[in-house]
Amino acid sequence: MIGQHYCNARSEITFNYRGMENEIDIKLFFWLGTVILLASVLSVVIIVLLYRNKLFRMKKEESEKLLKISLASEQQERKRIASDLIQYVFLDSSF
Repeated sequence: MIGQHYCNARSEITFNYRGMENEIDIKLFFWLGTVILLASVLSVVIIVLLYRNKLFRMKKEESEKLLKISLASEQQERKRIASDLIQYVFLDSSF
């Protein structure tokens, strides 16, 4: 009886030890999975932010380019109008 009780106690301790190993493995797996998931989410957020920043810069550069083209064409049109006015004044004064 004492031997059997000792054997049961020993197997219970071994079982509890293995149960603790499984619990530690589960906790490790849980934390490892959590860290990997957070790292994945963080990397996706960083990629999205970098992409939006690049897209914003590209739109800003395109807008500046269109503004420069618009200003250049406006200046060219003013020169053409001034030239036409000067020709009109000279033609009108010659008569």
